[in-house]
Amino acid sequence: MMEKKAMSLESFERLTQAYGAALDRWPEDERVAAEELLAASAEARAMRDRAAGLDRLLDRLPEHRPSPALRGMILAQTAGAPRRGLAARFAAGWRGFWAELGHPVPVGLVLAASLTLGLVLGAGTFTRAPQPGVDLVQFALLSDLYAQE
Repeated sequence: MMEKKAMSLESFERLTQAYGAALDRWPEDERVAAEELLAASAEARAMRDRAAGLDRLLDRLPEHRPSPALRGMILAQTAGAPRRGLAARFAAGWRGFWAELGHPVPVGLVLAASLTLGLVLGAGTFTRAPQPGVDLVQFALLSDLYAQE
């Protein structure tokens, strides 16, 4: 069985800032190591006490919930918002993509140059078509013979 490493003061401080002083609010797999550190370290106990003071202050604050008027206003604004279709979202995504690339003219020139280069190189790789008087079956057989060699 693997032994759990002792908790460092830095980890303890980070966890007290995230979860507070009450260990029952902490992730279960961190609690035992925190209890051991609290038993061994006065500095850890001081950190816990500072966090407990902040917890008490936060617990005294009243709980705020949005008023029905605010909820209604937010819901009314979202209900009136136009819903965009798939084509509009797709177009907006492409506009954002092009905006990230920068000015469209250099990007367009690069794309046009790469397309032209592809066409030129692709056109140079075509084999010559058989002449009108050549039997296509013979041509196919010759191609098979050369391929086997």
